[in-house]
Amino acid sequence: QRLLSLMASLNNKEEEKIALSSSEGWSFWKLTDILRLESSSNMTTFFKASGDKLMVSRTLKEFENTLPKDRFFRTHQSHIVNRRYVSQVLREDGGYALLPS
Repeated sequence: QRLLSLMASLNNKEEEKIALSSSEGWSFWKLTDILRLESSSNMTTFFKASGDKLMVSRTLKEFENTLPKDRFFRTHQSHIVNRRYVSQVLREDGGYALLPS
């Protein structure tokens, strides 16, 4: 019974979504699909691994406080990345994380 419960909770984590409001309406993105977030002023752009992107009028700080810290981390004042997609963290040039292009 405990094993089934654990498996169900893991499956639910994979399907967690975030509601994003843009000028076009509401979009619901799976957290597992989000590659990174990038801010510019009070706007944040979400990037999917598939190449899709969506701009929303909320600050990066708001999303930093909302997204699960075990899956997303802030690499820079204007970037949050999904740990799932980080292939390498390099020390050169002050350090940076490599993501798929």
